[in-house]
Amino acid sequence: MTEPPLYEKNAKEQYETLGRFVCAFEEMVNETRSACISIVQSMIAESTLLLHVIFNHQILTAKPLFEIMRVMIAERLKETDADDKQHATFSDVLAQLATEYSDLTNKRNNLLHGTWFIGHPTTEDENSENFIVLKYTGKKHGLGQLDLPQSVTELRDLISRCELARDWISVIRRCVPKRGDLRIEDCFKDNGEAWELRPRRKWSSPETPP
Repeated sequence: MTEPPLYEKNAKEQYETLGRFVCAFEEMVNETRSACISIVQSMIAESTLLLHVIFNHQILTAKPLFEIMRVMIAERLKETDADDKQHATFSDVLAQLATEYSDLTNKRNNLLHGTWFIGHPTTEDENSENFIVLKYTGKKHGLGQLDLPQSVTELRDLISRCELARDWISVIRRCVPKRGDLRIEDCFKDNGEAWELRPRRKWSSPETPP
């Protein structure tokens, strides 16, 4: 039988070794993950400091933090006797919140990483009532400028959206089974187009969100 060319043998060995490296790397990461879980399990009953170490770490930026919360809630629901209606309501409310949270996060990132021009009078805006934020991104037709706020009014609208999203999260955390004192179906309603937070007097608990 004719031996394959040496380059084919080398290529096969390289692909195989690459695969083994990927497996070895993931095993290393899994061991690190397991060590973290073990440490948390052994210390969580003694102090909440470790949780602050984890959830205040600089690598846990806005989006990963939200996704962790979302998965935690889903797992909590599976561990409890939550009915189908609760599962569906949590899923829908969190999906809508995730879209808003992600959009606000993107807006924040683009604003902070854009180039700002404040207090530069122009022929059209002699009193500098508006500002300019330049931030470009690659699009299918080439480089394009992002549509970002240009006025204090638009920034205040973003502030209001952040405050409302914060309120939603505050209420949702109180609806998590065996953790909170509220029922999610009492706190949110589907108006036919989107979910909205009910007035506080409609909730099943008189307490205010923490």
